[in-house]
Amino acid sequence: MEKSVSNFGTELSKLTNKTKEIEKIASDVETAMEFANVEIEVLKKKELVSENKVKELQDKLLYQEVYNRRENLRFFGIPEPIDGTEDVHQVVHKFLKEELELEITEDIEFQRAHRIGKKKKGETRPVIVRFLRFPEREMVFKRAREMQEETNVKVYADYPKEISERRKQQWPRMKKAREERKTAFFFKSEPDKLFINGLFVPR
Repeated sequence: MEKSVSNFGTELSKLTNKTKEIEKIASDVETAMEFANVEIEVLKKKELVSENKVKELQDKLLYQEVYNRRENLRFFGIPEPIDGTEDVHQVVHKFLKEELELEITEDIEFQRAHRIGKKKKGETRPVIVRFLRFPEREMVFKRAREMQEETNVKVYADYPKEISERRKQQWPRMKKAREERKTAFFFKSEPDKLFINGLFVPR
């Protein structure tokens, strides 16, 4: 009986030590997991910071492109001859004089003026114009907006595709704000940023 009790005590002691070892291993594993979770969170934060920096850099490049295109305007709806033979400079000057009723068109100079896109039967390609002087570009753009109900030709600023898509997403908000008689506009140098009553509206 004494021997059996002694053996039982020995086995119990071994089991207790084994339990302690298991508990220590479990504690070590839990500590390691906590450390790993902390590391994961740190990496996530670093990744988020990196993503934000990349987005900031992409936006800076887009806004630089907007600036580089500041002398440009796009004209949609100017008739195009079927045979494709035309002097685009003369065509645009004629539009400015006859449709927009500008009296000093001869003094307005272009760096470039050409159709964009591949020609397709039954379609009129838009014209992109780069003005020599920015004030003249602004004058034409302002006049085009004033005369938009008087002509079928539509005139728009020349924005990068990404900026145009962002603005398009914001148009419903701008329209609603203006219907509510609020002041709503896109920031000039960063034209995808909408402001309503002086407050920036995130996309």
